[in-house]
Amino acid sequence: MKNGIFFFDFDDTLFSHITKRVSEKTITSLRQLENDGHIIIVATGRGREAIRIIERELGFVPSTVIALNGQIILENGVLVYDNHIDLGSLDRLSDKARQMDIAYGGYYWDGVIANTVNERVERVWTDWGQPLPFICSKLETEYKIYQGQLYITKEEQTFFDGILEEYITNWSHEYLVNLIPRAAGKSQAVRWCIEKYQIPHENTFAFGDGFNDVDMIETVCHGVAMGNSTSEQLKQKAEYITAPSHEEGIYKALAHYKLVSAE
Repeated sequence: MKNGIFFFDFDDTLFSHITKRVSEKTITSLRQLENDGHIIIVATGRGREAIRIIERELGFVPSTVIALNGQIILENGVLVYDNHIDLGSLDRLSDKARQMDIAYGGYYWDGVIANTVNERVERVWTDWGQPLPFICSKLETEYKIYQGQLYITKEEQTFFDGILEEYITNWSHEYLVNLIPRAAGKSQAVRWCIEKYQIPHENTFAFGDGFNDVDMIETVCHGVAMGNSTSEQLKQKAEYITAPSHEEGIYKALAHYKLVSAE
């Protein structure tokens, strides 16, 4: 096969959170794809900092990186695609959050931002071993926000009925829901890349493990779910379910499609 394009989620797809690394066999497999003339793209929910992390773990950075669940595309570190949240939608959400004294924020160009620091904000980022977000009390008026965040519990989401319906919601902590605009998602960026490179549909592949990979899997011809995925929807939509990321799932999937040599 020539002129294929391959989209890889990063966390728990390329990078295993069990082994805390990308396996050498995965890296070798990606290199073989590139050497065979295929296009490798990492499509992650992480922000711009993903480039640094990808380089550290892979030893190289693919020329194209999709970040923030399809909200931005970077080519050789340069922003070429920008799809931030509509201001009207963000205003309604932030007004309601302030009325209820609930912290909110999201991803902006330079990382994570929040309107305040409270116990929940501290709990989330301490649990993840990450620094606290940048604080700006009226962030929605001063920054482009690419992915929203509300520091609420699942029980509290009813407070935002009529607003959250505008987003795809993803709970990443008991006190944090991530908000992806419905007009966005990884699929939008995937389509943009496929059209740019003029890749035939039958030569398009995507690999993922989470709910935020479902639309990406549905967009390509060959969708692969990782064996460690906890998303039943993803597994149902996938053409093939491979081994978990920590059991050489990427290599085994590529070998299944005869894109690398099987052992």
